[in-house]
Amino acid sequence: MKKLNLFVLLMAFSIGSVMAFPTTEKSIDDPRAVFSKEIANLISLHKMELDKDLVVIVKFVVNKENEIVILTVDTEDSEVKSFVKSALNYKKVKTELDETVKEYTLPLRIKA
Repeated sequence: MKKLNLFVLLMAFSIGSVMAFPTTEKSIDDPRAVFSKEIANLISLHKMELDKDLVVIVKFVVNKENEIVILTVDTEDSEVKSFVKSALNYKKVKTELDETVKEYTLPLRIKA
């Protein structure tokens, strides 16, 4: 009987924990999540020698052909700037973005 009570108590704590901390995963249909995955796929295979992870700010627009057009890459490292531009500039994306937004700003993390 003690084992049954212990089991019920553990189950109650387990269920309570799951209910208290719901997952916050983005929906598969969320355009921002889909777009983030597209960008990650475009830049994932870099061969740069970096000392540490970098975060660069990329400003871009999306043209009528649904291609990314890079406006600026905010970094001092010319190799990183060149890589980001070549990896993203004029690459077609499948995600339909908000047409009312004229310019996008994207913080981009590049791992060493």
